[in-house]
Amino acid sequence: MLQSDDLPPEEVDQLYRSYFADYEGNREEAEVYAENNIQILSGAKTIVPYLQTALLEEHLIEVDIAQLTRAFFTVVADNNEIIQTLLEQEKQTLINPPQDLGEYLKATNFLLTSPLSPNMGNVSIRHYTSAVFKYYTGTIAVELGCTFRNVYNDSSNPCLVFDFPQIGRVIKGFRSFRAKVLSAVNAKVSLLNDQGQAIGPFYQIEDISVSGLGFLIPDNEPSFVVGDQLHLGVKVEGCGDLSLNGMVRRIVPLRRFNSFNYICGVQFDLETMAMATDVERLVAAIQRLHLRELAEKTAGLSGIRIIR
Repeated sequence: MLQSDDLPPEEVDQLYRSYFADYEGNREEAEVYAENNIQILSGAKTIVPYLQTALLEEHLIEVDIAQLTRAFFTVVADNNEIIQTLLEQEKQTLINPPQDLGEYLKATNFLLTSPLSPNMGNVSIRHYTSAVFKYYTGTIAVELGCTFRNVYNDSSNPCLVFDFPQIGRVIKGFRSFRAKVLSAVNAKVSLLNDQGQAIGPFYQIEDISVSGLGFLIPDNEPSFVVGDQLHLGVKVEGCGDLSLNGMVRRIVPLRRFNSFNYICGVQFDLETMAMATDVERLVAAIQRLHLRELAEKTAGLSGIRIIR
C-alpha cells in the first residue's frame, strides 16, 4: 500500500491507480519504473514545490490525456487578474491575495495553464478531463495526475483551469541531466553550412545536456523534419562557442498565451572524447548562469522552494 503524510493510504492507492495504473503499460522505458526508482507525491503540500518549480523554471509540460496516444504540451501559468476573477466566480475570498509568482498554488485549489498545443488537445481535454502532466528537472521526471475543470475565456489571455493535483510521482534516473536556459540568458544556436558559417536565423536555446539540446523556433514552421542531420553553431554569452553535429529527434508546437513557437530537440553526434568534454563544460557553465539568474528571480519571494 502506498504511503503518504497528507492523505489516507486507501485514498492514495485509489488516486494512483486512477491516473497511473494503465499509463505505465505503454512505456518503452520500463526499467525506470522499478519500485525503488519511484517516489509517490500525494496531497497539495507535497506537490506545490514541483508546480512552483515548473512555473519558475518555465518548464515545457507534456500533457498525456487519458485514452489518447498523442501527447500535447503546455506551460504552468500565473496571472493575478485571472486568479481573482476565478475566486470571485467561485465565491471564494483570500485574506491575503497571492502577489508573488507561484504563490497562488499554495493559496487556491486550482492550477492554471496556457492552452494546449496542438490545438486539438483543447477539445480532447474537455471530453476526457483526466490527464497526466509530465516535465523533467535534473535527472528526474515529475508526473502529476490532473483533472480538467474549465476554460477561462479571455480573448487576450485564455487559459485552462485544472483542479489542483492530489497525486503524482517522481521517477529517478529518467535521463541525463539537462540544464535549463532561462529566456534572459543570451544562448543561441544557428545552422551552419559546410564552411562553418551561420545560415538563417539564430534560435534561443531552451535547454542543453551532454547528449543534446532543445531550441525555440518562433512563428514559422521549421524547414527541417525529424530525422534530419544538422550542423549547429552554439553560442552562449560568457560560456563559450561550439560547433556540433546532431540529429533532429522531436519538433513540438507550443503556444504560450500570445506567442506561438516550435521546440526542436536535437541529439548530438559527438565524434571525439574532446568534443564530449567541451559539451560537459558548456552544460556546467550554463547551469551556473541558470542558478544565479534563478536566485535573482526568486529573491524576496516567500515560501518558494525549487526542486533540484
